[in-house]
Amino acid sequence: MPAAYTQRGYVAAGGLMSYGTDQLDMCRQVGVYTGRILNGVRPTDLPVLQSTNLSLSSTFKQRGLSASKCPQACSPSPTS
Repeated sequence: MPAAYTQRGYVAAGGLMSYGTDQLDMCRQVGVYTGRILNGVRPTDLPVLQSTNLSLSSTFKQRGLSASKCPQACSPSPTS
């Protein structure tokens, strides 16, 4: 079923598109946090971070779709 997902693996399995945080970046952040904790920083002193690296993956070209056939809601809006 064509749908939007949060992880790229669903697109590889046949989903239409995914948009969400970059999984590799999240794994790096876990390593940074773990290193800080092992170096003696208390976990309560660590800041809460929000990922700024997002990834978009789609199968539009693979399915023979183009942006002109995409509904207005999923077409990117022009920025001013």
